[in-house]
Amino acid sequence: VSEKAYGDLPATPFKVRRKAMVDFDVDHITRIKLESAQEAVDIRRKDKRKWEIGLTPAGGKETVLEGRHKHIDDVMWDLKWANATEFVDEPGEDLGKYGLAPAGPPRRVTVWLKKGKDAKEETKSFLLGPLQGDKAYGRLEGETRLFAFAQKDVEKILRTGFHLSDRRLVRFEKAEDIARVEARFPGGREVAVRRSGDNWVLEKAAGKQQADQSRVGDFIGIAEEMESQGEAPPGETADFENFRVSLKVVDVKGKTWGPIVVGAGGPKDYLLVRVEGSSGVLRIRRDLIEKKLPSKAEDWIQEKKAEPAS
Repeated sequence: VSEKAYGDLPATPFKVRRKAMVDFDVDHITRIKLESAQEAVDIRRKDKRKWEIGLTPAGGKETVLEGRHKHIDDVMWDLKWANATEFVDEPGEDLGKYGLAPAGPPRRVTVWLKKGKDAKEETKSFLLGPLQGDKAYGRLEGETRLFAFAQKDVEKILRTGFHLSDRRLVRFEKAEDIARVEARFPGGREVAVRRSGDNWVLEKAAGKQQADQSRVGDFIGIAEEMESQGEAPPGETADFENFRVSLKVVDVKGKTWGPIVVGAGGPKDYLLVRVEGSSGVLRIRRDLIEKKLPSKAEDWIQEKKAEPAS
C-alpha cells in the first residue's frame, strides 16, 4: 500500500463522523431564538430579507427592533456550518463537568423551519454551556450525546440583539436608490451631486466642472456601512467644530438622512458622528469607511485635464 493511501486513512472514528449539528436550508428558516442569561433574541422573518427582532432583557419586557438581513444571514450560515470539534457519546449523569447542569444551561438556540407553503413547521434546538477553555459543550434536544463547538463558532452564533438590529445611518436596498448626496466642510464649502442615469452630475460648482465618478461611487459603495456601533462612552471625543465632513443623503422617493456630521480625530478604531434628530455621539467603524469619505469639496470634483499643446 502506498504511503499516500495509508496517510489518507482516517486515524480515528471522529474523522468520519458527521459534524454538522443543525443542518437546514437557510431559505426555510422562519424564526431563530437565541437565549442567554442576559437576554432573549427572537428573530422573526417578515418577508424575504425582512426581519424583526423581539429583544427581551433578563427580567424585562420585549422591545421590537428592525433586523438587518446582512447580520442575520451571517448567523444562519454560521449555525449551518458550525462543526463539532468533539463528541461525548456517553456523558453519564454528571453533566456539571461539561458546564451543563441537569436542568440545562441558560443558553439555548432554537430554529424554526418551514420547507414549503403548506408544510408543517419544524423546530431544531440545542443547549449550549459556558466556555470550557476554547470550546463549549452542547446537547441537541432529545439526544443524550454531547458535542463541542469551538469558541469562534460559539461567539458567531450567540450574537446580541443590538448586533443583529438594523443600525445603518443611511438605509437603502440598492445603490441606485440614492438620488442626491450633499457634503459640507468647515468654512462653508459645499459640494452636491445628483444621479443622472448611471452617472453623477455635479451641483453647487461653477463653470464646466464635472463630478469625479470614481470617488462619488466609492462613497456610495460604503454608505450603508455607516452603521452605529453604539454611543461613544464618556471621555471619548472628536472635534465637531472643525469637523471632517457633514453629509446629507436623499433617496429617489425624497427621503433624507442627515446631516450626519463626522467629527475630526477621535479614537483609533472609530469615527464619531452626530446625526440630526438623535441625541448623543455615535461610533462608526473607522476601517470600513474612513478612506472613502470626502475630506474636501475637491475630492468629488473631476480634475480638469490640461489642454493639449497646439
